[in-house]
Amino acid sequence: MLVVTSLSGQTEALTDYKSMQRVQRVNEEYSLSFLLPLTERNEHAYPLVQEESYLEYDGQTYIVKELEEKSAGMKAIKSVKAFHVYLCELDDFLEGVIGGNVTVQEAVSFVLQGKNFTFEIPDSFEAKTLFNFGNKNRLALLQEIFKIFGCEIEPHNRHLVFKKQIGQRRDFQFRFKHNIKTISRHVDTTDLKTCIKGYGANGLVVTYRSPMADIYGERWADPITDEEISDEATMIEKLKSSLNDEPNISLKLDAVVLPGEVGLGDEVYTIYEPIGIDIVQRVVEYVDFPEQPKSPQVTIANFREGLSDVFLDVVNNVKEVEKQTSIARSEIKQTNEQIQLTVTKTEELDGRLTTAESQITQQANQISLTVRKDGVISAINQSPESISISASKINLTGAVTISSLASDVRTTLDSKQDYFGVVSIINGTVTADYVNALGVTARWVSADSLLGSRFYLGKNGVSQSTFLEMWTGDNGAHYIKSNQASGFRIESTGSLSIQAGSGYGIYTNGAPLVANAGLRVDGGVAQFNTGATVNGTLRATTIYESDTPLSSKYAPYYHSHSEYASVYHDHSYINGYSFSSAYKLQFPTYGWGGILKDLASGMEIRNSSDSGYKALYASSFVPASRREWKKNIELTQINALQLVTETPVFEYNFKEEPDGAMKSIGLIYEDSPIEVLDLSGRGIDLYAMASVLWKAVQELYSEIQSMKRSA
Repeated sequence: MLVVTSLSGQTEALTDYKSMQRVQRVNEEYSLSFLLPLTERNEHAYPLVQEESYLEYDGQTYIVKELEEKSAGMKAIKSVKAFHVYLCELDDFLEGVIGGNVTVQEAVSFVLQGKNFTFEIPDSFEAKTLFNFGNKNRLALLQEIFKIFGCEIEPHNRHLVFKKQIGQRRDFQFRFKHNIKTISRHVDTTDLKTCIKGYGANGLVVTYRSPMADIYGERWADPITDEEISDEATMIEKLKSSLNDEPNISLKLDAVVLPGEVGLGDEVYTIYEPIGIDIVQRVVEYVDFPEQPKSPQVTIANFREGLSDVFLDVVNNVKEVEKQTSIARSEIKQTNEQIQLTVTKTEELDGRLTTAESQITQQANQISLTVRKDGVISAINQSPESISISASKINLTGAVTISSLASDVRTTLDSKQDYFGVVSIINGTVTADYVNALGVTARWVSADSLLGSRFYLGKNGVSQSTFLEMWTGDNGAHYIKSNQASGFRIESTGSLSIQAGSGYGIYTNGAPLVANAGLRVDGGVAQFNTGATVNGTLRATTIYESDTPLSSKYAPYYHSHSEYASVYHDHSYINGYSFSSAYKLQFPTYGWGGILKDLASGMEIRNSSDSGYKALYASSFVPASRREWKKNIELTQINALQLVTETPVFEYNFKEEPDGAMKSIGLIYEDSPIEVLDLSGRGIDLYAMASVLWKAVQELYSEIQSMKRSA
């Protein structure tokens, strides 16, 4: 039984669903999909099936992630795809890291912390050395656990079981002329390697050459380094297990299988004499169709498939930030002479790469602290004799007492030199007849005159993020700039004049000139050197196209009403004109013109009175059908032959046709299957109908061939 629970907690049983399909892939997808038409029996539960609703089926919980609802006339139907609860509720970021010698129990417990899941690990796994494990999406961390520890997951609702290998060894055969209906074979040697080197402790170097190198040649894999291995035999075993020296072979079968005969992860025999297949492989994908008299689809392979790109897009495991990425790394180095701690972080913000690094080095007679960012360095070095501080700015907060000054500092003070870089006095006052500084920051400044190349006027000082800036540029021009997001306002109770020298202009760069009270030109000519858009009413005595008024005998004009646009011209053709914001485009030509209507569902060609449709003649009609324009492509599972044989064909006349006119032959929308309906509610989709007929011919051909073989 299929049960739905809405986000508000309302629970109902679902009925009248159809085309149910379950997809299971090892360490990947666990999904449930079906079609749900609205019927009298399920009208109370139909509204509960929404995005993020919970579904219970066959002891497993799923969450709706993909939902498409269509309306065909008076009919409504939902296409639903839900994913297993563990794939949905673990799809979030986990903050924090662990590292060191970590067991699989510790890694799984870390990933599941704070989540309503339990787990068990019946098999034994070796501990692994991990660095910075964390600060990622939980599903991405689970994938790392699968790869690092070589385990597989078997979800039982909210209880997750981690095994070395799910499934079992079956005494079962997929065999030609026995239970295989169709088979496809895929071979991939992209990652095939036949030679590899391993580096271990105490200078151990081992080279392993696979026997497959005699067939495929020497193809070198990336070397492996493991300082915990010190003997050659152990290293060879590790190299063998790491080397992918055989082609990756996968078979996709459409076979007759009874419930319980084979399951996900099982090892089975596959024998198909026509293409020379006699192997033992694992079931890496299992697709079944519950509550339907249909055999499952099985994919078997001699390798463990990785996470597919398609599934990554669906569950959104790892979300990439397009404009900001951050990579952090910490490192500790220890020798007999020193201990060094380094933390480095690299960020990319709006295309600009920045790197920051802090480092502490401790020796017997010295401690050094250094911080770097984008070439700016501050450092503190402490020795028994002195402490040196180097930085672009040094801020001392609180009372500062200097017991002695070096002679060169005393000389500078005695000579009353007033430039020391930047001096900051918090909650204090500076009083002087003359202040000479590279920068002055204050809540307010009172002076008879201010001399300088740049002034910042801001609320509570320039430490705030907004300010008004005035300066003289290198070209001698004067500038006033405000970075206040709420705007920069110049106001006068009288008239306000902006004047430029004769022959020059007044420019508004980066944004349009907006005149809320209207725009009036007294004298002169209002000239637009680029296109002008009028969103309201345009009133003019004459509108010219170049030097010719549009009222000229041979010039076309466009008349716009609230619902449609009419095109008038003294000639038969009008080229090079575009029309926008029109509900209808009307062509009043010699009484037999037509109307082109732009609707949300598509374009219509109507007769001049808008009482019916007009015929459209062309040498051919080609529906857009390139693969690159489509998504979610998969083979249809409909029974096309049954649809064709059960759909009635009628003779009829259109209402606008005269009595006694020749009847047309075709389908009626309300009596046709949903698979061929135009979902706008107007008619039959000819491309869909042709495709259904095509599929029906294939099914009929298959039936004929089956009868021939039986004979």
